Amino acid sequence: LVASYRDPDDPSQAAEVARLSAELDRLALRSPDDPPIDDALAALMPQVEAVGFPPLTARALTLDGDRLRRTRRFDDALARYQRAYSLARGAGADAIGLSAAHWIVWTLGVDQSKLDAVTPWVTQGLADAERYGLAHPEAMQMTTAAGVVAELQGDYARAVELQRRVIAAVGDVDDVARAAALVNLGTALDSSGRSADAIDAYRRALDVLRRELGPAHPRLTYIYSNLIIAQVATGAVEDALATSTEAVAQLDDVVGVDPYDAAMLRYNHGFALIRNERLDDAIALYRALRPELVTLAGEDSIEVADVDANTASALVDLGRYEEARAPLQRALAVRREVYGDDHQQTGTVLSLLGDVEEHRRGCAAGTPYWDRAMAAFHATEAHGGVAGSKPETLLRLAQCARRAGRARHAVELLEEARAAAETARPDTLRVAVLSELAEAQLAAGDADRARATMIGARDVLHGLSAADAGRRGDLGRLIDAWLAAHPAR
Repeated sequence: LVASYRDPDDPSQAAEVARLSAELDRLALRSPDDPPIDDALAALMPQVEAVGFPPLTARALTLDGDRLRRTRRFDDALARYQRAYSLARGAGADAIGLSAAHWIVWTLGVDQSKLDAVTPWVTQGLADAERYGLAHPEAMQMTTAAGVVAELQGDYARAVELQRRVIAAVGDVDDVARAAALVNLGTALDSSGRSADAIDAYRRALDVLRRELGPAHPRLTYIYSNLIIAQVATGAVEDALATSTEAVAQLDDVVGVDPYDAAMLRYNHGFALIRNERLDDAIALYRALRPELVTLAGEDSIEVADVDANTASALVDLGRYEEARAPLQRALAVRREVYGDDHQQTGTVLSLLGDVEEHRRGCAAGTPYWDRAMAAFHATEAHGGVAGSKPETLLRLAQCARRAGRARHAVELLEEARAAAETARPDTLRVAVLSELAEAQLAAGDADRARATMIGARDVLHGLSAADAGRRGDLGRLIDAWLAAHPAR
């Protein structure tokens, strides 16, 4: 890190710089189990400023920014990093400047409402990283941060590409660094719909970190959260619940776990509960967790909005539409502010609001929400993302179209829903789409195709997972009754 600038010519100043640099190194290498560095760093800062050597001051400011960032004081951290960057680049200490820049990218990326502001930092940082080469640790960190930002911005192909670059650069030199890169790759893969590949990346990372750091290391908590999400996405909902239950039970044994990571693990445990149809348990968990996340992240944070959205989703599934309306409206306001209108997260809330309004006032009230949701889903897919709630939204639109006597339009919508639901979870969604498609085909005058479609729904039903088995009997009886009422000609 000191190769891009000269040490002071004055021997006494050079000696003081060396002494203070060693002190900063010692503070930087403290583990999470050590006492906080606040007091020690506060005592050093006047000495660093008094020396008047910009590269040293930039290093100290970067370390102070790290301290503030870990306590989620992001605006204060950002101010430290930006001053460090200016000092370092002005003194020709480009590598120290790159270190500060990569933390600026991370910090802006955490506050997703500031993603537009991060773009010039990413552009400059990646150019500097290319100049140094990815073997340089700060160049590697910048590329990692740029990949995470690309994922947050919805550019999933770019995110995967950047994280693969990092993994290739790490190689077999540092197993722990490779594991961290695998986790970042996993999140990008999961966001782009390649959840099975993401699970493989997470498991490889967990194997390494358990071996190198121990089975109760705090870094594992974040990976378990991501693994749960990917398992749900592949339909392995029982595995997801087993993972989340075990990880939550182990939290008491994890020393130094970030309270935010612990809260998000419980959040994802709630997600697994929903997918296993333990809806009341999930609602109770989220209602207990919400005040904690308000304290950690703020009332208007995306984390609290996600809790509101998941709580409302469970309430809608239980038919408690009026209770779901307020949390959905809160979630929509935050997600629109953070993600914009053309993001699947915004679309998911709009789709649920459509369900609520359709229940309250009929199809005419629900359809505008579903139409806006579909626009968000199509925009997400155009950027290589996955629109998870697209099949349900198309199903609702088609049901309203069929009721209005527009059977052929309903068939068109449901054919798109069938394609979108091919990999959908739970499998009961595929059964619902196929059953509704059969009804629409029948209404459109194509009885033979309708019967073939309903037989396809029955075939999917027979392959339902154990988590969905409780609904198999009721659905099966409905399908059998329909087939009996519409025999083959």
